[in-house]
Amino acid sequence: MAKVSLEENLKVEVIYIKYSRENFVIAGARILEGDRQGEIIHILGEIINCRVRERYLVTGQFVNNPNYGLQFQVKYYEKERPNTPERLILYLSNLGVKGIGEKTAAKIVTKFGMDSLKIILQDFSRLTEIKGINFEKAESLYQKVKEEYLFEEAFNLLAPLNLEPYQIKTLIKYYREGLIDHLKENPYKPIHELFGFPFGPFDRLAQNMDFPPDHLYRIMAAIVFTLKQAQEQGHVYLPVEEAYQEALQVLGESPNFGALEEGLMTLLKTGELCLEQGRLYLKKLYEAEKTVARKVAFLLTATDNGYNIKNKLASIEKKLGISYDPLQKEALSLSLAGKKLCILTGGPGTGKTTVIKGLIELYQMFYPLGKIALAAPTGRAAKRLSESTGMPAATIHRLLGPEGETRSGEILFRYNKYEPLPYDLIIVDEVSMLDLPLAAALFEAISPGSRLVLVGDPDQLPPVGPGQLLKDLLAVDEIPRISLKTVFRQGEDAGIIDAAHRILAGDWPGLEQLLFAKEVDDVFFIKATSTEKIIDFLLKALKRLWENYNFSPEEITVLTPMRKGTLGVENLNVLLQKLFNGDEKQEVRFLGTSFKVNDKVMQIKNNYERGVDGVFNGETGFIKKIIKSGDEEEVIVSFDGRNIKYHKADLEEITLSYATTVHKAQGMEYPVVVLVLHNQHYPLLKRNLLYTAVTRAKKILVIIGAPSAVRQAVLNLQEEKRYSSLPERLRAITKKGDELAE
Repeated sequence: MAKVSLEENLKVEVIYIKYSRENFVIAGARILEGDRQGEIIHILGEIINCRVRERYLVTGQFVNNPNYGLQFQVKYYEKERPNTPERLILYLSNLGVKGIGEKTAAKIVTKFGMDSLKIILQDFSRLTEIKGINFEKAESLYQKVKEEYLFEEAFNLLAPLNLEPYQIKTLIKYYREGLIDHLKENPYKPIHELFGFPFGPFDRLAQNMDFPPDHLYRIMAAIVFTLKQAQEQGHVYLPVEEAYQEALQVLGESPNFGALEEGLMTLLKTGELCLEQGRLYLKKLYEAEKTVARKVAFLLTATDNGYNIKNKLASIEKKLGISYDPLQKEALSLSLAGKKLCILTGGPGTGKTTVIKGLIELYQMFYPLGKIALAAPTGRAAKRLSESTGMPAATIHRLLGPEGETRSGEILFRYNKYEPLPYDLIIVDEVSMLDLPLAAALFEAISPGSRLVLVGDPDQLPPVGPGQLLKDLLAVDEIPRISLKTVFRQGEDAGIIDAAHRILAGDWPGLEQLLFAKEVDDVFFIKATSTEKIIDFLLKALKRLWENYNFSPEEITVLTPMRKGTLGVENLNVLLQKLFNGDEKQEVRFLGTSFKVNDKVMQIKNNYERGVDGVFNGETGFIKKIIKSGDEEEVIVSFDGRNIKYHKADLEEITLSYATTVHKAQGMEYPVVVLVLHNQHYPLLKRNLLYTAVTRAKKILVIIGAPSAVRQAVLNLQEEKRYSSLPERLRAITKKGDELAE
């Protein structure tokens, strides 16, 4: 166990950054004052934009870690303002502004001296007096300096309350100069207007400002926070009694029932929440659920004569070189029948793609001028759909045409209820991944005459976001559906498909036999019970796959249930970069992460303005080029042939992606999947997680870990319950025959 000292203050200068991810930093620092002056120590903690050669006043404790020695855990910090021309040049050049490196920063300080920051903040246009600085560059520098100053002011107020630095940065971006005034007016305001913020820090701020425990603002914020937490857990609503109980736990005290009632009534009056039949919703989710129900019901009633495919089917089979079985023929017939909506489900190898190809051919035969759109939730799933059908496919985001987002993060799409999608047939694959808000945007944009076919595997993990669209739609008998059962694909991935179906059946003895069968050449199991052994076998297996079997890093993906920990994504990516790309010298370092040419990376936030069509969360690519010119560094990433440019400051949008979580891999397919499982993953070891991981593999599946962990996952059928009213809402609409087009 680590030994902890008393809290103390140190003035330090960062001399190198050992590790940085999501603002958590481990850095080497030189102590500048006091009895330890000149001593080099490791500091670790949440420090935003920690940079080499910058100075900080840090508050925290020395910890004698048995594995890593003496470390200083930072609780609070304050960045030292530059007090010499040299440090001012360093400060300006370290801000990450395109075109403002040390040479340009030196020009600014030479002209304006120690008044440079004052000039930048009060009249930045004067920077254009310097050769090489245009108005755009001057304005970018002004915005960055202002952001730094705002951050310091906000940090001094909020950091002692245990609000994370990245959260403070988000608040600054949203509220700008008005942040402090907004918090003084109502310290709980961010809980209402933003997502992912904890209740505690704002509650402590309110206490510091002498807000009483039963203040209406506090009660309202606790109720909203409770519903946002429920959304993070996949719920669309909470029963009002459960919401009350959860809110009371958040409050930590017992305000009288009247106070909760008053808080709820106020939230209902302002329209922030909606209450229906004892179910309490955030308004956006309430509207999204109603939209999906209304549009689905409309598709079920907007029937036409359909098409008789019997006379055309033989020619389609001849053209495609296949023979459809009776269930597949029924699926084709149902997709083109009178109702404008149907669902096609099935596991791996059951012929879903074969049916989609036949459906496209038949539709074009009946309707030569009809416009067809193929879509999937992720870029990789869309690419796979395109490759298997020979037709263009897009992510749902790109299909809808994103045109930016609101300040609160709501996506604005070109195609919506006012301008519907211009397609007659829309086929959406991997629907199990589709959460309620994106489903609502898609359904809202479907024109009255369009036909919609939803394709998916209901046994996979539910979406990361709220709702369970596929499961909910399958619960409504009125929706036409076909479930493909027969496994046709018996090629190089026969063992993988067999493993997937044994997992679904809960057949641990059968799966165990398969994992250790020598005659199976596409599924391998490497037994390892300790995390150290798992990592050792992982690196050896990857090296063998790479060197002996000629699989490139692009074809191999390591999957793990978790992000954190020894077997988490973050740690594994550091190890795998060293294995696959350790010899590459051309690199850009950003916040402690080294990005190298040929590195496998993933976009981790939506950016609608990057490139022609934007780059979206979850898209994977490879760094093709690093360009260094004077003060500037740029990284070119290839996403499926689209070359996207990132300035150094933009690298916060990407992360290494040699390893990824099972949830992030959903909807994707890789030639080789290496899955690591350990008993430390116990809370996540469930059948649908294992099934989802296994079905990502196309040619080879390697599982490394403890047999007991695999067994636990196979036998654990428990699924998290998600509150959703969509099936009930759909049944009510279809029974009553209400007016559907409001």
